[in-house]
Parts: sequence; C-alpha cells; structure tokens
Amino acid sequence: MALEGIHWETEEAVAFADKLYEEIAYHTIRSSMELAKEKGAYREFEGSEWQTGEYFERKNYSSDRWHQLQSDITQNGVRNGWMMAVAPNSSTAKIGGSTDGIDPLYAVEYAEEKKNFKFKVTAPDLDHRTYDYYRRSRHVLDQKWSIRQNAARQRHIDQSISFNFYVPHTIKAKELLGLHFEAWEQNLKTTYYVRSTSQAEIEECEACQS
Repeated sequence: MALEGIHWETEEAVAFADKLYEEIAYHTIRSSMELAKEKGAYREFEGSEWQTGEYFERKNYSSDRWHQLQSDITQNGVRNGWMMAVAPNSSTAKIGGSTDGIDPLYAVEYAEEKKNFKFKVTAPDLDHRTYDYYRRSRHVLDQKWSIRQNAARQRHIDQSISFNFYVPHTIKAKELLGLHFEAWEQNLKTTYYVRSTSQAEIEECEACQS
C-alpha cells in the first residue's frame, strides 16, 4: 500500500484490499481447476456449490472471466474443496522482507527480540516517498479501518481471516466490545489477538511524534 501511495485509514485502502484479494482468489481457484484436470476433482465435488455455481453467485462474481472460470470448473472440477485462509505471520514476513501479512506496521523502525537473538526491523522499501505511509504505527491507527479492509477481503476467501486488534492499554471495555461488534456486523468470521501497548510504548510514541 505504501508503494501504491495509499494510506491505511482511507476508502482507497478498502477498495485496494477488495481488488487485490479478488485477484488472488481468481488465480487460486483457477489453479485448483487446472490441478483437477490433471489429477481429478476432490471427492465431494459432485453436488457441491463449486459444481452448481452457487459459490460464484454467493461471492457476486459476475465478470466475463469469472463466468468462464465457472464453466471450466463445472466441466473439470476443482482439486481442493477449501483453498483460502489468511493469518498474520510475523516471522515469515521478516524473512521475506515484508510486513506482517494483513496487519499494519508496528513502527517504521524497531528491534524485535526472540528467544536467543535480537534483530533490527525496518519498514520495507522505506524512503522519502513511502515514509509518510508508514509513520502512523499500528496502535495509533483507527482499528475500524482494519475491520473494513478485512471485510472486503473476506468476500473473496472461502474459509476465514485471522487478524489482530491493536489498541492502547487505556482502551475502555465498551470501546473494545464496540470493535468486536463492528467486526461481527461486517460479517467477519474471526478475529485473533487483542494486542495492547505498554505505558513505555505510549510515552515513546508521544516523544517520537513531538
């Protein structure tokens, strides 16, 4: 999103998540169909919503390429009954030089400590152009925008999304409950951890901003 010039707390970010995950879904499902051509469909394909086309109707996929893929699947099947789920995976992201999956950035630069070692983490592709898109850390961002982005992603995922809430340690129970209700109202199947700040992190953040 930083490379695309998109701020986290915007309608543009929600639209970007929707477009990107539809693209991921299309190629994932198409690949499963190609595997079915080679190895056969999964054993419960007959009568499933993949065969009847109900899956595509439920997801509101109506473009020409989706209609063609639906037709190909009716003819050839899919290899996998379930294909897509999303989890925030911090360790893999660090190895790959990326951010933590669908979670916002912890900070532009910080040190992460594991059991036996400590290493420096810097936002990927950080320069004078991308800095402005990274500078608001995950605990400062309005979590309702994360919910809305994940609601857009959920439409394209046949299992569920696991994502974290990042909140200040001063959050009130009513506000936290409100975030969970918002996720439920947006038809998200799951959330993951609620990660709060420590007092030291708040003071450091405020010092940084000043």
